[in-house]
Amino acid sequence: MQFNVPRRAMFECGTVEELAEYVRGLQGTALDEGKVERLSDLMAELEGM
Repeated sequence: MQFNVPRRAMFECGTVEELAEYVRGLQGTALDEGKVERLSDLMAELEGM
């Protein structure tokens, strides 16, 4: 998996372990394909209003 980690987080995390914890926290926020499709459908519905 690939994550975009803000540069700020890299400097704020004092150790590699802290940075790893930060990245693990990002894993729970990742969008899977189903969520992306659902969001896409909702956006299309909103645009059609």
